[in-house]
Amino acid sequence: MKLYRIDKKDRVNLEGLGGLYTQGRWNKKGFRVIYASESISLAAWEKFVHTTDYKDLPKDLVVFSINIPDDIEIKDVPDSVLIPGWDIPEPYRTHKEETIVFGTNFLKQNKYLILKVPSAIVKEEYNYLLNPNHPYIKKCKIERKEPFEFDVRISK
Repeated sequence: MKLYRIDKKDRVNLEGLGGLYTQGRWNKKGFRVIYASESISLAAWEKFVHTTDYKDLPKDLVVFSINIPDDIEIKDVPDSVLIPGWDIPEPYRTHKEETIVFGTNFLKQNKYLILKVPSAIVKEEYNYLLNPNHPYIKKCKIERKEPFEFDVRISK
């Protein structure tokens, strides 16, 4: 399986340090985590919606793929976690904490390397959380790394 991520060129790694400083939909601040997407286009949407303005997008972005061996088991999010409102923007500023608690527990338990989660942006597609503390992270490889620029037309 190939997963994709768009980030600054100096952050192309499998360390997941961003979670130490930022809370996300699926993690509490203070936990290493790597968010990746099943397609480049979904990775682009994910990057874009977490930026306040087109002008704020970094100029040194790269898209990179992560090769996940086929024998690695992937954990799915149970429907019971996806309560109404799970997909609202900025869930950590609301009372909807089910996704944050579930994802953080996934990271703490360290039983699986990967958690498959639905995208809150494109409902029919999926993002994946990789746990950089899991021993199988060493089996994953960054394969493709290319400069990435958003089309200026999205600034309109």
